[in-house]
Amino acid sequence: MADIDSARRMIHVRHGKGGKDRYVPLPERTVELLREYWVTHRNPVWMFPSEGRDHVELKSSTEPMVKYSVQSIIPNGDLTDGRAGPNRGRGFENWKIMKASKIIFGLFVAYIICLCLPQMAFSQTEKLGIVQYTPPKGWNRTPKDNVVAWSNLNQTTGGFGIITVYGATPSVGNPQNDFTKEWNNLVVKPLQAEANPKTETQLADGWTVIAGGASVEFQGSKSLAFLTVFSGFGKTVSVLGVFNDEAYMTQLAAFVGSIEMDKAAADNPAPQREESLPQAPAANAAAMHAAALVKEFENNEVRANQVWVGKRVRIYGTVNTIEIGKDGRIVLTFKSSITTYNNARCFFNKSQSSRVAALSAHKEATVEGTVRGLGGGFDNSKAFLILEDCIVP
Repeated sequence: MADIDSARRMIHVRHGKGGKDRYVPLPERTVELLREYWVTHRNPVWMFPSEGRDHVELKSSTEPMVKYSVQSIIPNGDLTDGRAGPNRGRGFENWKIMKASKIIFGLFVAYIICLCLPQMAFSQTEKLGIVQYTPPKGWNRTPKDNVVAWSNLNQTTGGFGIITVYGATPSVGNPQNDFTKEWNNLVVKPLQAEANPKTETQLADGWTVIAGGASVEFQGSKSLAFLTVFSGFGKTVSVLGVFNDEAYMTQLAAFVGSIEMDKAAADNPAPQREESLPQAPAANAAAMHAAALVKEFENNEVRANQVWVGKRVRIYGTVNTIEIGKDGRIVLTFKSSITTYNNARCFFNKSQSSRVAALSAHKEATVEGTVRGLGGGFDNSKAFLILEDCIVP
């Protein structure tokens, strides 16, 4: 508690990342929410006390919450109870009733705790232009021009997390305008999010950091899009997190907390970047033949729906046609085999145009997508096995 200066709106982080002490600004709204949370336990020493192994009362706890307990203070977006709620780990079932300010506060709390503790779940640092960061260990990496994305998919629960770093581009000259531009390009347009999210602002080493979040629909799943925009030295860097399970909130906060900017490199002209939209996490399973997956549905559609629908898979086969559909999406249809009646049909967003352009009809290709089941035929008949949000790996 002694490290929180509410009058100056600062928090003293001792022996944080890199073993350094630092002061981190606290937005006014965050100070108010910290006060609200402290009233729930009134511990005289710790803002985030731990029950410990003996499950003592939070008021009399003598030790702080550990890093991996951060989720317990934000069950279903409710910060009024210092303990885990009955729906912990169930994702965002009550997402619509969550207040955006509390979502941001939860991630800000996680960020502060990650500054104070070693990044045990993370690997060695990497760089993208002027941005140095510590990637999440065990996640899939997808690099593009001045953009790198990290993704993780829980095959058991269907939970996923995607973190995309957008390298430095020229600032428009005002941090709030930078955030508005990035929010519109990276969240509003591709994910149909609200145009004016709740935000928090911090100042750090000459950079203005603005963060905001909103609920979105991503591949049919209630998810959170959380954007952090760094503005300074004539440059803008953005980090976009999209996830459908609250278990990924602390990992996003730790990722953002690991970021450091190279001030010397910031003086150089910013490179162009590819405006890459969030992609679904990569499938972990080995590629299977498209006809084999189709056969699964033809043999027993009920079982196949339970096993495959909603899952990311990687399939290969001989391409029959590649065309542009009425809705503007790219449609690739695989040839059927002598043992199947249906074809596998894959739908790609426009961002995959250059990758699909390299494929050819009557040639073998490998794609990855989310299985949606049988359909897509004339008058809604089940003529095809549909895969959406496809990519060419």
